[in-house]
Amino acid sequence: KANTENVVSFDQNEQLKGLEFLSELIDFTINRQPIRMLYRTFTGSETLTVIHPYHLKQFNNRWFLIGLQEREAGNCITTRALDRIVSFSRADVPFIPNDIIDFNTHFKDIVGVTLHDEYPEVENIVLRFSPERFPYVVSKPIHHSQTADETENIITLRVRPNKELEAIILSYGNQVEVLHPQWIRQHIINKIKANLQIYSSCAE
Repeated sequence: KANTENVVSFDQNEQLKGLEFLSELIDFTINRQPIRMLYRTFTGSETLTVIHPYHLKQFNNRWFLIGLQEREAGNCITTRALDRIVSFSRADVPFIPNDIIDFNTHFKDIVGVTLHDEYPEVENIVLRFSPERFPYVVSKPIHHSQTADETENIITLRVRPNKELEAIILSYGNQVEVLHPQWIRQHIINKIKANLQIYSSCAE
């Protein structure tokens, strides 16, 4: 208590948009208060919707709000990144309680926050790492389901595929190879080819 030095730091992007909303969104979620939210997608289009907030989650230095979105076609669970929120206010409608999601288990089969309906099944994702990178991935698991074969430098994950997993695989560059399933392997191959084409056109 007598030592006033700063001895602990947390990884946080202080310039990330939306952090100013975090405290109020926590209050809205705790108090079960519906929100009227103006949201801007990554393509720049804006929508005004009513969301019943259920849960806030941080991943990769970003915060996300998960809740029930009211729609004419039927209400649905949605995930909103705080840095894409333009504004929000209290919605004067009855709160719809969460009787859909158990947040103790909701994220257990994914990396990150995105659950894709087109990938409803858990897959065995088999990755072979370079000898230099393998110990790092063992000491810092990609997912809690991770198992390791130290003789072959192979990591196996039991997860539902999503964009966050894809980004992590690509972040390891030439230090990782997708062995299984074949469709994810081919998807990563296509991404690498597209990236190489960008650099090839620059070289010309």
